[in-house]
Amino acid sequence: MTLKNILSQPFPDEGTFAGRVKVAGITGFFVAFFLFVFQPFNMGSVNDHMLLQYSVIFGFITFGICVIFEFFAHFVLRLEKDLPSWIFLKWLALNLLLVTFIALANYIYFMYITRFSFSFYGLGSMIISTATIAVFPITFIGFIRTTKLRTKNEILAKEINFEKGNVTKSTSGTSNSDQAVFEDIPIREIAYVAAMQNYITVHYTDEAGAKSKTIRATLKEVETELHPYGLERCHRSYIVNKSKITDVTGNAQGLQLSLEGIENTKVSVSRKYISIFRP
Repeated sequence: MTLKNILSQPFPDEGTFAGRVKVAGITGFFVAFFLFVFQPFNMGSVNDHMLLQYSVIFGFITFGICVIFEFFAHFVLRLEKDLPSWIFLKWLALNLLLVTFIALANYIYFMYITRFSFSFYGLGSMIISTATIAVFPITFIGFIRTTKLRTKNEILAKEINFEKGNVTKSTSGTSNSDQAVFEDIPIREIAYVAAMQNYITVHYTDEAGAKSKTIRATLKEVETELHPYGLERCHRSYIVNKSKITDVTGNAQGLQLSLEGIENTKVSVSRKYISIFRP
């Protein structure tokens, strides 16, 4: 696999803010441990008590900046990190930006405890040193995580044998889908439903080919109505018709579904919903 392929593959980021806070806590602990044990930035010149105190404070600063940064990315920017467009390169770039903010905050604290005045040279040195320490473990951990989950999901995708018209329906009501209609669309013709904030787009097929219809509703509102007819929630942004699945592939984020009559589009299955599609 080339470097370009590695950087362009989907990245399996933590799906919830709580999960990212947990990662922030681990990161803060690692920073404190690293500073106390390896004593970079001439920290070995202070006594053990002060060394421990400084290491813990730097660790808490790192934790705090990580939480604030993730809060801004999750709730303000609303970055969608569970879609194929969220690739390893974007994740790496975002983490390097986070490292820069952590270095800035730590430099401000460093000025406070040393009574040094601000200088761009000092700030630049802190950012470069922090990035140098962080880049390798961040890249390595990200690569291992991506490779492990991609391999696991690729194997799972091969084990799933979906045959057109021969999938197990989740409820006994599915047999009535030939007559059932949703928003004037025969349910048997629906391929998938995609969320668009307070709207949904129903993608379906008929004799003329693939079509779509936008409706003012949410996935949560229509999920219960469609579920008895074999349409399953597979992602926070998608509901899919299991009888339309023609092929399944895997990546680090989960599964990708190819659907009958829908060209050049694959519907994502996040890790939370993979169990629904297991053979």
